Amino acid sequence: MFVRLFFTLLQVHKKLGLSPGDSTEKRADFLNKDVRRKKEKSKTKEFKLRRLQLKSERNAETKSSEVREGDTYLPNVQEFTEDAPVPENKIDTDLRAVFYDLETTGLGRESSITQLSARCNDDVFNVYLTPLTKMSDEAVRVTGLHFDETTNIMTHHDKPVQHVHPMNALLDFMQFLMTIGKSITLIAHNNKRFDCIVLYNHLKYFNLWNHFCKLVSSFADTLPFFRKLYPEFPNHKQETLVENLLKETYSAHDAREDCFYLQKLVLHTGYIDMLLTEFMFKPGQIASSGVQPQEMSIEYLCHGNILSRCMATKLRDSSLTYEHLELAYERDRFDGLYYLLSEKDSMGKTRVTKSKNVIQKLVNHFHKLHN
Repeated sequence: MFVRLFFTLLQVHKKLGLSPGDSTEKRADFLNKDVRRKKEKSKTKEFKLRRLQLKSERNAETKSSEVREGDTYLPNVQEFTEDAPVPENKIDTDLRAVFYDLETTGLGRESSITQLSARCNDDVFNVYLTPLTKMSDEAVRVTGLHFDETTNIMTHHDKPVQHVHPMNALLDFMQFLMTIGKSITLIAHNNKRFDCIVLYNHLKYFNLWNHFCKLVSSFADTLPFFRKLYPEFPNHKQETLVENLLKETYSAHDAREDCFYLQKLVLHTGYIDMLLTEFMFKPGQIASSGVQPQEMSIEYLCHGNILSRCMATKLRDSSLTYEHLELAYERDRFDGLYYLLSEKDSMGKTRVTKSKNVIQKLVNHFHKLHN
């Protein structure tokens, strides 16, 4: 429009017998060449492909927003919509990490607890429990704890210690957790295979499990956490980790000391956020037989060979949950999942995946679930 007005002005000058100056002619010539150059460039194959690519990216961004937010402008649209998160990592800052450890009468999951300790920063809980079953010789040797049933005396490395009934100990532990706050995550070494199951069995036995779950929102296991961070270590026993990372030695198999050093180890890594996301599981997954994959969870998709472990990690890193995947499927089936998972982040990278094979497996899963 500007060029057209400019040349109209030149024509007026000529009609009036006015001669344009040199600068005016040069400027007009430059603008004329620039218009011709852009016009010729717009006819090239590269320009047209780039224009289509930009249009496709704009459409994909719009589509992914629609999938995340749902329809907000159609007739009979729902008053409330649920959003899937944008591609960014968010950690629940309200989670309170409590490190705990148990000593038991044996190595089995049905063993009786003899010592229960916990630590949250500088807040410490420690109690010795009257054993419900006989202590094995191996447990006595490893923990240094011994209980004489005839005299009702418990010793720790030959020194008498006060012990309480298991139910009272569990109630005291719950009282300690109440002082910490809400949204507690209980963290232990080999938690998933041993500690949480033994604790679960005791709480169920005394009908305290449901009350306990109101205080604890999740559990986390540091054993696979350290295996991922330090695959080069010969083993991942807590003593080995303390020796290699902290350059210290300590009295292992004393629950109080174990809690202190486990907290110190995790804080030393600087990756507590990763521990509380990747290696976390819910109380509802715990059973006497072991920790079960959550039925409506990304872990469940891995166990069903619907997702690979690598893909599951990418989903967690992008703040997506099983519920977000299901929501995307409900809104637009294959396209809903595709646009959500292939969305670009702030760095221009694909959020999770563009693989149609991966997305089709998710579609098949949700199709079976909804039919």
